[in-house]
Amino acid sequence: MKILDERAVSSIVASLLLVLITIASVSVLAFAIIPFVRNSLNDETSCFEVIDKIEIINEETCYTLIPETTKIKVKAGNVELEGIYLIIEKNGDDIGYDIKPKSSIPDINNNGILKIPTSGGGERTYSFNFKATRAGVGVIVNEKRCELSDETTLNIC
Repeated sequence: MKILDERAVSSIVASLLLVLITIASVSVLAFAIIPFVRNSLNDETSCFEVIDKIEIINEETCYTLIPETTKIKVKAGNVELEGIYLIIEKNGDDIGYDIKPKSSIPDINNNGILKIPTSGGGERTYSFNFKATRAGVGVIVNEKRCELSDETTLNIC
């Protein structure tokens, strides 16, 4: 009888250890994964809220050949903007520009102080001293670029 009792106790201990190891593993994974997923969802939710809230006005976005210049007109929807970014195709290469309030970029508006469109239909025109063939615009949220909201192929003015 003594031998049967020892076997029964050892199988109970083994089962209990497996349950404890499983609980410990799930706890460790939960503490590591939940904050990661929560932070990822917060970033995506922020971008989701501003998607399609800014656009390029195609009729007023164009380039000239002599002299080579480009102008891009951007319009904001009903959203407060931290900043925007432009992706410009120049000679087959994509060039990105982050535009924030009171910033200055040598390629844009002759290095003048830049403004972003105001909420509720505000518009801004950005001028470049080179010919661009395509342009895209997106929103910057929490210092990160969200997906492009609008893209267009430029025509001659």
